[in-house]
Amino acid sequence: MKNKLLILLLLFSLSLSAVNNSLDTGGSVAYLLSEDNFTSTINVIDLSGNGNNGTSANTASFTTNQNGTPNFAQVLNGTSDKVTVGNIGSVKTITAWIYPETDDRSIFDLDGGTTSVEISSGDLSSTEWTSPTYYVNGVESATLTLNAWNHIGITSSTAETASAFVIGDEATWFDGNISITATYSDSKSATWFSDQYTAGLSGANYVITASDVASADDNVVFPAPDFWMPMGSDYTENSEALALDMISGNNGTVDGATVNTNYTTFTTDDYIDVGDTGRDGNTFGFWMYPTDVTDNYIIDFDGGTNYIWIEDESYTTEGTPLSTATIYIDGVVASTAYINTWQYIMITTATAFTVDDLDIGRVGASYYEGNLADLKIWSKVLSTEERDMWYGYEKANWSGE
Repeated sequence: MKNKLLILLLLFSLSLSAVNNSLDTGGSVAYLLSEDNFTSTINVIDLSGNGNNGTSANTASFTTNQNGTPNFAQVLNGTSDKVTVGNIGSVKTITAWIYPETDDRSIFDLDGGTTSVEISSGDLSSTEWTSPTYYVNGVESATLTLNAWNHIGITSSTAETASAFVIGDEATWFDGNISITATYSDSKSATWFSDQYTAGLSGANYVITASDVASADDNVVFPAPDFWMPMGSDYTENSEALALDMISGNNGTVDGATVNTNYTTFTTDDYIDVGDTGRDGNTFGFWMYPTDVTDNYIIDFDGGTNYIWIEDESYTTEGTPLSTATIYIDGVVASTAYINTWQYIMITTATAFTVDDLDIGRVGASYYEGNLADLKIWSKVLSTEERDMWYGYEKANWSGE
């Protein structure tokens, strides 16, 4: 089996009222989620934009996480498994979901052996932190339970330098499972730790703050996509199967297309065959770079009924209900397709339909020419604010390279 990906994941909650039940990435230095839907030569990918990627020491194995989701927690064997992240800068708070199977073991090493977090005589402990406060399962406490999931936290008003951050090894090797690991540049309150514990148990989504999204209000939250296909080389295995859906792991087969770092290139008769996504769709979003704007077939959602294509320099949707959908280009209602130019497309339809035969890059015997990336599907109609925020986030984090 290929090396598995630990992905720093940005998923987003459903409404402003859900802030207190959302996993918070605001101010995070790194937010790492163990997840087995993706494969890569890089084992830890930081999608926050901070570039804090890392590497597993061994081929990673995975298990069920704290809320029962299969393959969303990494198994560390207690003898040689660790994840090396490197220099992530200053931190005041670290949280994680851990399932310790052995007492008196290291959890995190911040700087190559001086500053650390560990388990000592059944308690959460640390070395060289300045007046830290400990939290376990949402309350101020250091008492851990072996062979059970624990949400742990350490916070201080004094920053520690994480110049060589490692998960799972310092003086000893961590023995057990780890799900989410998050580091923050600020100190956190008791209420915050309680909220994160509750959110983690429920499988809740993530909050993005204004520092992450251009033009966003502080603590605005986003609806989670029900399907996400990144379409980059960090999400492929042997350039054949793409790990598509980080929610349910629906995979698609690449036929001829070239998978680049952040996007896939299609020519003449290339496509990705996904099939039944198991999802209904109201809103669709993706990046595209067409090399033909006269007659170019982009995505078929259900085997030829509902699809999007370019006709005479205009994006066009076909089918019932998609023919009456609204098309947004770079955040505004529009239809003009520009050749050799990246554009972010969103499509919304008030009537949901089942995406049960998804082809990327072809509609029947007609094909797409150009680049595509980052297909998302939502089973709700995104509001104006939600669309604006998503486009702001996409624009801020897209390089097209």
